[in-house]
Amino acid sequence: MKYCCLLFVCIGFLRSLLSQAQTTASITTLPLEVSAVCPGSVVKVPFTYTGKVGKVAVQISTGSSFTSIYTEPYSYSYSTDNKNSIYARTPDSVSSSQTYQVRVVGIDSSIVGSVSPTLLTIKLGNKPPKPIVDSLYWMCKRVRANGYLTQLRFTVLPNAKVKVYRDTNGLDFPIDSNDEYRSNGHTLSYRSATSGYLEFWNGYYLPSCEFYETNYYFTQTIDGCESDKARTIYQELCREEAFSFDEFVYGDGSLTYGRTRYCQGDIALPLNKKGYTPTNSPNVYLLFGSPETSGVTSTTTIPTPRTDKLGSVEYTLLSVPNDRSKVCTFYTIPSKLSVIVDPRPTSPIGPLLPVTYYQNQAAIALTAATSSTATTLRWYRPDATGVSSLTSTTAPVPLTDKPGSFTYLVSQVQGNCESPPYPITVNVLAPLAVEDSALAEQMTVYPVPTAASVTVDLSVVLLRAKPALLDLIDASGRVVWQQETKESRTTVPLQQLPTGTYGLRVKVGDKQAVK
Repeated sequence: MKYCCLLFVCIGFLRSLLSQAQTTASITTLPLEVSAVCPGSVVKVPFTYTGKVGKVAVQISTGSSFTSIYTEPYSYSYSTDNKNSIYARTPDSVSSSQTYQVRVVGIDSSIVGSVSPTLLTIKLGNKPPKPIVDSLYWMCKRVRANGYLTQLRFTVLPNAKVKVYRDTNGLDFPIDSNDEYRSNGHTLSYRSATSGYLEFWNGYYLPSCEFYETNYYFTQTIDGCESDKARTIYQELCREEAFSFDEFVYGDGSLTYGRTRYCQGDIALPLNKKGYTPTNSPNVYLLFGSPETSGVTSTTTIPTPRTDKLGSVEYTLLSVPNDRSKVCTFYTIPSKLSVIVDPRPTSPIGPLLPVTYYQNQAAIALTAATSSTATTLRWYRPDATGVSSLTSTTAPVPLTDKPGSFTYLVSQVQGNCESPPYPITVNVLAPLAVEDSALAEQMTVYPVPTAASVTVDLSVVLLRAKPALLDLIDASGRVVWQQETKESRTTVPLQQLPTGTYGLRVKVGDKQAVK
């Protein structure tokens, strides 16, 4: 008994599956929108379906047997009872003045749909003329947020129905504005009874220069008779620039801004050396506009900016295609390059006299003052050859390991601009003998600083036993003047000596001191 119940359950489950399969696998052909067409016309056949019917086809019959006609290759994979439509073309050889039955069938699923309640009559009639369209329409690829639509315009006879075909992927069926999935963003719009346009989304701008072309075919139908196709070749040309800014500031896809800077008094370079870099594209060339030409882009001469005046000057750069059939550019909107001339700060304030040390004496960092809180100091210290080239933002401590005269430089920096350097001389004197503090207290040297001469006063007590030897020593340790004296006051002439720092050494016997 248990097994009999299980058998009945299994049989019931199988019946349920079979019943569900029979329920979901069906096609219902709905009434046609038209009841009469000419041979070779496209017919829109509405239908509903349940289950996964796959690829479908349209069949027609005079009452005896059904024959498939060329149908739009489209598959239906999801269960739905919504209204759908498929396009099919009646053959040119079909019999005129004949009435046909129409149905939709499943090619993959072998599902035979119901016959449409509407009978389709193939009638005799003359084809209307082709619509009037442009044979070629081109545009630049989409580069702006608001440049997303293109309109292909047409002119037809009054009250004619318009169909548009596209050859992408081999599809040869009309674009239907009621089916966004199948029309891929195309919308057929009308402005009057005799004119209108096909509107569709543009492709986005790509960095590489890619050319795109497709064909659109327009027909007009009057009283069920469709005209031959009028072709429009649609091309999307890439945008190509003749330059790229060295410093890009802003761009919205068509209008771009660049910038370059100078300090006042700098040697200016042509814009292609400082401002932008040529792309060396053979397809485009540059036109320039400058303040001297009131912004008119009419010259191929590369401008060289002026740097003698402070402020900002704006130049226009326009990429122009050599052959507009290959590339395009927004020639009415040139790009802008601003050349900014910034002020150059003055030299900092440094010590007026050389800084002097003896060899191996401990030194302290050099000092200088800025003339503005907006500036900073930049220091240059001498390298091994004595050339001031090593930079630092920290004030250097002079080296005193060897005697000589060394030049340090300091400048002020504001933004990208640097002032002329200010030189600071550091003299390192040769080492002297150990000074006698008692002797140093008995000598006076004045005035210091001085330009003409210096006076040396010695204690009378100091000169009783022996005379004093006076030596004038330069920064390198060389004795440039010498005199022995027993006088308590001696004048040392300095008029013939170069400006600098000197030491006056006094020797009495085995004692010495330096001022």
